[in-house]
Amino acid sequence: YWIGAGGSGDGTLEIRSGDGSRVHRTTVPGNPGVGRYEWDYRFDGGEEAGPGTYHLTLSRGPATSTTVLVVREDPILRDGLVGG
Repeated sequence: YWIGAGGSGDGTLEIRSGDGSRVHRTTVPGNPGVGRYEWDYRFDGGEEAGPGTYHLTLSRGPATSTTVLVVREDPILRDGLVGG
């Protein structure tokens, strides 16, 4: 993510499923410039997120930015190419 100059404080990253349900929320550093957050594909309750469309919203003060993340099924796991 990218945060412009000005303003202060950390940001909030919310991840919602396609139906709008919040599945994950975290605080991210609000330093100006490029930042990085690695989601472990787990909901806040610990359940693993499956394939689907997720909406990511980064908020810091009055500014918000939203984008879409599409999680696809891993073809290696789907086709049984891993394991015994």
